[in-house]
Amino acid sequence: MNESKRCTKCKEDKPLSEFYKNKKAGDGLYSYCKPCAIDKSSEWKKNNKERCAAYIREWKKNNKDKHKASVKKYRQSLGFGVYKVEYPSGVYIGSGLLQARIDNHISGNAEIAKTLGEKAMSVTILSWCSKENCKMYEQLAMDSYGMDNLLNTRRALK
Repeated sequence: MNESKRCTKCKEDKPLSEFYKNKKAGDGLYSYCKPCAIDKSSEWKKNNKERCAAYIREWKKNNKDKHKASVKKYRQSLGFGVYKVEYPSGVYIGSGLLQARIDNHISGNAEIAKTLGEKAMSVTILSWCSKENCKMYEQLAMDSYGMDNLLNTRRALK
């Protein structure tokens, strides 16, 4: 049996492991090698953004449990860390379970966002850390910015 195949796009002979499986093809493999298939797929997605978005919306609607589990797994994978949020009136530094905290700032549900009546302009993860070390890293980040340049909930509430 042949150990290689020629890609119909780049015209290079490549090992069979460089081709995705395709049940409909005679040899069980796509005619494009993996890099060329990825390029073709990326190009199609770029030119068909609305169709892609509609497909994703439909999939989420029909697979609520799978989507919810996927989001939960992603959020847990981020873990704990220190983050910086830029608001129109200044910078806020916080720490904790990253995704939940970041979501609150972006959605405007964070205490500081409500107090300021502003939406976050950007959020940056500064570092990852264990739950136990978060406050220490948060303090180090705050010290590096200087307290006069930072917004914090206690000062904003006064």
